[in-house]
Amino acid sequence: EGYMDVISMHQAGVCNVVASSGTALTVEQVRLIKRFTSNVTLIYDSDAAGIKASLRGIELLLQDGMDIKVLLLPEGDDPDSFAQSHSSTEVEEYIKAHETDFISFMARILMGEAADDPARRAQVITRIVKTIALIPDEITRRVYVQECSRLLFMDEDVLRREVGKYYNEYRLKSREDRERRQAFADYADEPGPGPASAEEQAAAGVAGQQPQAQVSAQGKHAKFLRTYELAIVRLVAKYGNYAFAEGIDEDGNNQPMTVLEYIEADLAADEIRFENSDIAHFLDMAIVLSRATWNEDIEHCRVQLEERRRSEFAAGVEEIRQKATDVGSISAMERSLQETVDADYARRLDEFAATYLGRLMCSSPDDVVREMASDLVVERHILSKMHTKYAKVDTEQDLLGELVPRALHELKDAILWTRLQDVRSLLAACGGDYDRSIELMKEMKEIENSRSELAKLIGDRVIVPRK
Repeated sequence: EGYMDVISMHQAGVCNVVASSGTALTVEQVRLIKRFTSNVTLIYDSDAAGIKASLRGIELLLQDGMDIKVLLLPEGDDPDSFAQSHSSTEVEEYIKAHETDFISFMARILMGEAADDPARRAQVITRIVKTIALIPDEITRRVYVQECSRLLFMDEDVLRREVGKYYNEYRLKSREDRERRQAFADYADEPGPGPASAEEQAAAGVAGQQPQAQVSAQGKHAKFLRTYELAIVRLVAKYGNYAFAEGIDEDGNNQPMTVLEYIEADLAADEIRFENSDIAHFLDMAIVLSRATWNEDIEHCRVQLEERRRSEFAAGVEEIRQKATDVGSISAMERSLQETVDADYARRLDEFAATYLGRLMCSSPDDVVREMASDLVVERHILSKMHTKYAKVDTEQDLLGELVPRALHELKDAILWTRLQDVRSLLAACGGDYDRSIELMKEMKEIENSRSELAKLIGDRVIVPRK
C-alpha cells in the first residue's frame, strides 16, 4: 500500500507496478488499471492482513474480467524490503517462479486453515465457488470450475451448478444496483424546487393547498421512487398468488402466505402508499383480481391435476408390470413412479398459482393495468439451452424468500432518503432559528439510524448520491 514499495520495485526493474496508496483496493482503482492492462499480479505481505487484502483484491479484479495471478512474498518481507535485498534478476525470477492462479492460492491458503474439519472445508469450497461466480466470461468460469474440481477433488457438475446459482444471484443484484444508482443519479441531476414566496404561501393557504415548492418536491419524490415501486409490483404481477412463505392467522396457526399477501401486509404495517398513482392503482387492482375468482379457479385446477396424476400413475404401473421381472423391482419402481407424478403435480400447481394473477392482469379491460402487466411479466433474461442442460440454476421464483423482503426494504430506504432530503432543505431554509435547527438535526439523525438498520436487512451498504 506504500510509496516506498513502489519506489523500491521500480529500482529493482519492475516498473509496471502501482499501489493503492494507504487504502484497500477500490473499484475505481481497478477500473483505472484496466485502462492499461487486463493482466494483474497481486503482491501483498505474507501476514494475515496481506492474505486478507489479497482475497478481497481477487474478488474486485475478477468482477471486471481481469486475468489474475497472486504472489506472496517470503515471511517477514514486504515489497520494499524484498526488492532492496535482492537483485533485479532475482526479483523477476521470484515473481515468475512463485506467482500462481487465484484458485490455487485460495485452495492452499484457505484449505490449510480448514485442516480436517469437514464443515470448514465446505465453507472454504463455497467461498471459492462464490469467487469463481464473479467472473463475467462463461468460458473462463468453466475453465476455473474444472481446475477447482481437480484441486479440491469435488464433482465438476456439483461445482458448476453452485457457480451457476451464485452467478445468477450476482447478476440480479448487479442489475438492481445499477437501477438504484441510476434512480439516485436522476434525482440528484433534476433541479429541486425553490422555496415558495410569501405570496405563494398565502395563496395556497387561502385555497387550502400546499405551497407550490412542496407540491414540486412530491412530484420529484414520486419520480425517484418509481423504480422501487415498479420492482415490487413486478413481483406481484409475476408471482402474486404463489405461496412462498408462512404467516400466522388470528388463531395463532401457521398459514401459507402468497407474495401479494406478504407485500400488502408489509406495506400496511408501515402505512406506505405508493407515490405514483398508476402503480398504486395497479396494486389495488391486483388485490381485487387476486381474490375475485381465486378459490374456484384453484380448486378446478386441483381437480384436473388430480385426474392427470391418477391417469399417469395408472399408465406407469401398467408399463412397469409389463417390463418388471420380479415383485421387488415392481415395488421399487412403483414408489419411484409415485414420487415422480407427485412432484409433477406439485410443480404444475405451483406454476398455476404463480402465473394466475399475471394472466388476469394481462387480459384486464383496464388499459393501465393491462399495459403495465404486459411489460412487467416479460422475462428479462433467458438462459441458453447449453446452460440449463448441464446445470440446475435457481430461478427467480426459487429466490422469492430473499427477493420480496429485499424489494420492500429498498423501497423503505428510498422513502427515508427522500424524507432526509426534505429535512435538509428545511434545515437550510430555517435561518437563525436555533430550536428549529436542533429539532431538524435530531430528525435527520433518526432517519439515518433507520436507514442503517435497513442496510443490514438489505445486505449492502446504503448508496448515497454524490454531491
